Amino acid sequence: MYKAAFQSPLEAHIKANKKYEYVDPRNPNYKLSIAPNKLGTSDYTVIMGYPLYNPNLGKYEYRSESFSTSTLGGNLETAREMGVSALDSMWLSNKI
Repeated sequence: MYKAAFQSPLEAHIKANKKYEYVDPRNPNYKLSIAPNKLGTSDYTVIMGYPLYNPNLGKYEYRSESFSTSTLGGNLETAREMGVSALDSMWLSNKI
């Protein structure tokens, strides 16, 4: 009868707005977004974007990584916390 009896606040936000976006307040180049999987499965896709310093070129290059929440058991809150933590680690390691 019901697909899901409970939705977390994050899941409800994604369903209402089609995605969740986080931009690091210290540097807007560090971004995270969570959106429903485009294949129509019940999991979500997490995309992280961040600048990465390339010492060979002497400049920053923008990188993007994505993964499915199914690798985390479908837990959106865990995916968000891990993504924000990873962006924080990237920010700290990119300081020159």
